[in-house]
Amino acid sequence: MATNQLTRVIHNLREATLPHDDACRTDGQLLECYIRSREETAFARLVHRHGPMVWGVCRRVLRSHQDAEDAFQATFLILVRKAASIVSKELVANWLYGVAHQTALKARATTAKRGTREKQVTVMPEPVLEQQELWDDLQPLLDQELSCLPDKYRAVIALCDLEGKTRKEAARQLGLPEGTVASRLATARTMLAKRLERHGLRVSGVALAAVLARNAVSASVPNSVASSTIQAATLFAAGPAAATGAISAKAVALAEGVLKTMLLTKLKIATAVLVVMAVVGAGATTLKQQVLADKPPDLASRERKQPEPPADKPPDSANRERRRPEPPADALPTSIGGVVKAVDAGKSTLTVAHRDGETTFTVAKDANINIDGKLDQLSGLPAGANVTLSQFTDPTTARTLQASGRWYFGAPVKAVDVEKDTLTISEREGDKTFRVALCAFITVDGKPCKLAAVPPGAFVNLGLAVDQQTICSIGADGPYLGGCGGSMVKAVDSEKSTITFDDKAAAAVAGKTFVITKDANIVIDGKPGTLAEVPTGAYVNLGLTVDQQAARQVHVQGPPVQCDCGGSMVKAVDADKNTITFDDTARAEVAGKTFIVAKDANIVIDGRPGKLAELPTGAYVNLTLSVDQQTARQVRAQGANVNGIVKAVDAEKNTLTVNDRTYAVAKDVVIVVEGQRGTLAGLPTGIFVSVTLHVDQQTVGLINQTKAP
Repeated sequence: MATNQLTRVIHNLREATLPHDDACRTDGQLLECYIRSREETAFARLVHRHGPMVWGVCRRVLRSHQDAEDAFQATFLILVRKAASIVSKELVANWLYGVAHQTALKARATTAKRGTREKQVTVMPEPVLEQQELWDDLQPLLDQELSCLPDKYRAVIALCDLEGKTRKEAARQLGLPEGTVASRLATARTMLAKRLERHGLRVSGVALAAVLARNAVSASVPNSVASSTIQAATLFAAGPAAATGAISAKAVALAEGVLKTMLLTKLKIATAVLVVMAVVGAGATTLKQQVLADKPPDLASRERKQPEPPADKPPDSANRERRRPEPPADALPTSIGGVVKAVDAGKSTLTVAHRDGETTFTVAKDANINIDGKLDQLSGLPAGANVTLSQFTDPTTARTLQASGRWYFGAPVKAVDVEKDTLTISEREGDKTFRVALCAFITVDGKPCKLAAVPPGAFVNLGLAVDQQTICSIGADGPYLGGCGGSMVKAVDSEKSTITFDDKAAAAVAGKTFVITKDANIVIDGKPGTLAEVPTGAYVNLGLTVDQQAARQVHVQGPPVQCDCGGSMVKAVDADKNTITFDDTARAEVAGKTFIVAKDANIVIDGRPGKLAELPTGAYVNLTLSVDQQTARQVRAQGANVNGIVKAVDAEKNTLTVNDRTYAVAKDVVIVVEGQRGTLAGLPTGIFVSVTLHVDQQTVGLINQTKAP
């Protein structure tokens, strides 16, 4: 049990040093968060933020409620697939509008071909009577003409008029000054009004804004549609096969159809560009030949023989710009995250502690600096904030900076004060009370809620602002049960939606039966599954609801092999055959045995993702098998554990002497002294420690103070 607690402490300490996105952030930041870690909360925020606009498009184009629901779901399924390819990530609303319109049109065409009888959309509140006539005329034309506007103008209409956001909110989402948004919005309304006038519909920009705003308010997404879409996205992310039976077949077909169309369109554009380039090139050659033919022979000859400029003559600025070599794509980092150590606003630099050490970065003069979801200056960034730097122009100069505060993981809630907008958690060092921001994104059991819905006793993940005092994100759940590697299941009843654990399982679940919610996230060997597919004998971890009466997270795997801190020594690794063989002197469960490693196995070496070919003999390994107990799906490797007394510490050389041996200390070493995160310089001599080495058996990756035996 002490080992499990230590593992959780180490995990939390490592996570606390990494940047995280919160609900106060822009669309682009939420999308980046989803792309990096497939975080369901970030995706849910995008669905709830832009769902009304997408739903409005679908219901205007499609009269059938079911067709509108399928098109709505398909739009966000396409987002799951194409998220990483969206170039202007701050224009997510504009992108979603275009995809929703395209998807709805495809759904309407499919319905027409099948001759399906359409039914009037239900739950469609109408605009007020004095605007009803205008809205009736506008609906058939709105999306047709709006889709023809340039992106930068359509984006502001989508946010302000179709989603009902203020110009200030839209400016924050787009990363633009509020004045620019106001100007673009006025221009966009005028452009749209002129396009509508071609159809005989005369409407002023003011009247157009009013009727669109009224419709935006009425276009609320049914809760069942939004929640089912979020769950469907989790399954669809693993591929259409994983989604079979759990998602509307029509929605999946729509999504695949539109994705195919998008690909064909891209190919056509690329082909057209190549053709045009070829024609232009041929035309230019012909034209040059014609011009030369019309010139006197001596002039044509001089032009052909025009000498190159001397090598020592500097080219003009235009040529210099054109000839400047582009840096190799792999030479620049995609993004770097860490904790701010120091900021020098005058020099536009900041020093960041990250996994590979500390680096001082330069922030470009035209950089987009976003602090707690708002545009800001570098001078507003305090030390201790979590940051993500991206869009590098060179290895140490970034054009985008996103900053937030630290995170607390799995913290128990002691008290909630709705009147004061505060939340208190219990920590080892004492209770901590934080103010909850008005814009905080709060979920309880995965569903958006208000602060009053967070009960004492719940376990929360808290995302703070850079002031480290204000909460921007709250995710509340019940406890996570099952122990290290899960606990063995004795029985599964899919009809009653229950799981019963073996009597010898971890104390918290031994012999107990748990009800599984209908919308539970069930993952079997890392892939979406159903309760009926969970076999007896599998090892399961459950995430309970906040009332602790049911489970909404079910993670299923095979038995852990050597689930302890040390693992067992590896004798041989065959990367060609994907096998690991343990040493004969290892513990009895694995001694001398060979295990097959899955091709898609999660391999972690010294706390970092790795490959089987990188695993040396002599390393200490823990395996997690698949539910059929035939294949290793997780491989976690480290060096040996060394216990002893700290004899010497050299922080400058990054070395540690335990007993009579001196080791190098990794830059990202985790040091725990008396339950608190420590530093190498502050590590006292004379204490008894447990040291975990890297697989090279020379470098220390973990130092934990323990009691002497």
